[in-house]
Amino acid sequence: MLVSMGLIFYLLVIRPESKRRKQKEALLSGLKPKDKVLTIGGVYGTVIEVDGDEVVVLVDPRKDIRLRYRRSAVDAVIDAEGKDKGKEKEKK
Repeated sequence: MLVSMGLIFYLLVIRPESKRRKQKEALLSGLKPKDKVLTIGGVYGTVIEVDGDEVVVLVDPRKDIRLRYRRSAVDAVIDAEGKDKGKEKEKK
């Protein structure tokens, strides 16, 4: 009984979280200039520079407002149609 509960817990909790974590790591390691991103704070922008663990995001090109974030602050990469690339992969 205890083993079956442990297996169910693993299949419903641990395995999906591990899969999400790997997808997030792949997304963050693949960041490059000109990627449109959404930060965890809800700020949309375009990546200008990736320097180690930091990312420079252009928020408003008319006023040349650039913000420096940690790479982990990027929540999603947005494609040309305005859709979250990471969420589309999860649905498939």
